Amino acid sequence: MARRTVSIKDVAAASGVSIATVSNVLNNRRFVSEELKQRVYKAVDELDYTVNPIARSMRASKSFAVGVVVLDLNCIFFAPMLKGIQKVMSRAGYSVIMYDSNYSMELEMKYSRMLANSMVDGIILAGISTEENSMFYSSLRSSTGRSMLPIISIENNLSDIGIDSVYIDNEKASYTATSHMIELGCKRIAHIKAPQTTTSNSARLRGYRKALMDSGLEYDSSLELDGDFSAASGYQAALRLIRAGKNFDGIFAANDQMAVGAMRALHNYNINIPGEVKIVGFDNTFVASIMDPALTTIRVPNYQMGVSAAQCLLRRIQNPQEKVSSIQMEYELIIRRSTMASAQTNWDMVYW
Repeated sequence: MARRTVSIKDVAAASGVSIATVSNVLNNRRFVSEELKQRVYKAVDELDYTVNPIARSMRASKSFAVGVVVLDLNCIFFAPMLKGIQKVMSRAGYSVIMYDSNYSMELEMKYSRMLANSMVDGIILAGISTEENSMFYSSLRSSTGRSMLPIISIENNLSDIGIDSVYIDNEKASYTATSHMIELGCKRIAHIKAPQTTTSNSARLRGYRKALMDSGLEYDSSLELDGDFSAASGYQAALRLIRAGKNFDGIFAANDQMAVGAMRALHNYNINIPGEVKIVGFDNTFVASIMDPALTTIRVPNYQMGVSAAQCLLRRIQNPQEKVSSIQMEYELIIRRSTMASAQTNWDMVYW
């Protein structure tokens, strides 16, 4: 027997609200209380409700598809973020088209142009942010023959050029991470940098330098090492420090993978963590809690950032003239045994 198609009327009945309320929740069109939202979402999930995209597109003259361009789909940081985007957009009846720019500004622009030309209803961008790129996106928004293509930026704050943005204060977060080691007695802290191709990465470097300056510690440019976000680059960076005979008692890495790579290099040379060298990462990806010792890191709410960006995109699609959103989310320093041997830590198995 064929399965009966679930309608929006069924969702309204199951959640005990009006059809208009269901529509407002799924399209993020008007304010609905959190309690009613959760009732609607629960009904959607239990009934396995989906929108007929072809019929809906014909009625609304929209594609009901959005594009997402990220720096690296292999990077474990992006998985929860993409999950958050997918969940919100799917509930609203949108399909999601994803592209991986592989840290290439040329590819990022190419894929964004392809998405715009394919008439997606909007783009979520977790990518590179340079003056050239900003100019490109500013022009892309008005070059599609429509009033204004909605573009949402994650991680990089582009609100000053009219693009809605969801991000954390990366400079302050890095300042917090570096200051944590200084407070524990570190005086020679190395930094494994991320590629300086985005405003967020540059902010992390500034935060590290500012923490040293404010604490009166001597700045040593030879303690700054280039990384590329991979564990291998963190490993090689730490090896360069060790083999050069550099005096260091702390490492702040711009992401967890590079921190993990650095930890492996220290282990290979029997350098005790945190007794001789303390290490802090960034992002609080799932590997941080299962390392030995577990990694102190900055928790970035990547899943919530994806949810917030998707909700922001839905609002922008519905209200093109709405004021530009600049949504700064909270970060948190998670202290584990890579900096404090006495720290009580548990495995974090939420996303794996």
